[in-house]
Amino acid sequence: MEAQLQVPAGLEGCNPHGAKLQIYQEGGRSEWMQYSAVKMFTNAFVINTAKQQMLLGYKKRGFATGVYNGFGGKVDIGETSLEAAHRELKEEAGIEASLEHCGVLFFYQEGHQYAHFIDIYRADSWTGEPTETDEMKPQWFQIPSLSGSLVNLAEDLAKTEQGGSETSHTTIPLHRMWKDDVLWYPLLLSKRRFIGRVDLVEAPSTPEPLDPSAPLHPLVKWWFATID
Repeated sequence: MEAQLQVPAGLEGCNPHGAKLQIYQEGGRSEWMQYSAVKMFTNAFVINTAKQQMLLGYKKRGFATGVYNGFGGKVDIGETSLEAAHRELKEEAGIEASLEHCGVLFFYQEGHQYAHFIDIYRADSWTGEPTETDEMKPQWFQIPSLSGSLVNLAEDLAKTEQGGSETSHTTIPLHRMWKDDVLWYPLLLSKRRFIGRVDLVEAPSTPEPLDPSAPLHPLVKWWFATID
């Protein structure tokens, strides 16, 4: 019998049916950081397959201000992950969508009181018009070709950015997103189920609006696997 792939701490139980796991990529330090608590979150991404676009939100306040991301937040007491994902999408973007679970991202940032267990959702259809809220500004971005390196694309976008607090590019602004996004976005966009963990450390300083290439929560260890 083939041995089951050992997953990093925090991802136990993410493959309850024993499906085959295949390492997608891993790297960084030899040991994972230790954490003392875990909180549940969601993150939802809406895709316009006809136009090859993804809806992202520019975070206007709170944690990760100035970063582009999907729409989500903490799972409240008494609600399921899926219920939380629908609620957050409606609150932050003003739309409803048929969300499908496509992955789990577990991340821990050095110095934080808890680790994040994030259920990742995707939708290819929605109702309503994306609307700016107090917390997020939704914007459609063109999905880049997956034949090249998203890491290189993020570096190129950072080098060519002309300034301003929000990107002027039409391509997904990878240089203004979490560093680990370039690792698992190809799986999200190609509808491949996955689980992954990343450990991050605090950046030396908060990036200024005119310096989009400044480091934001650098990665120190990562691991991703696909679920067949």
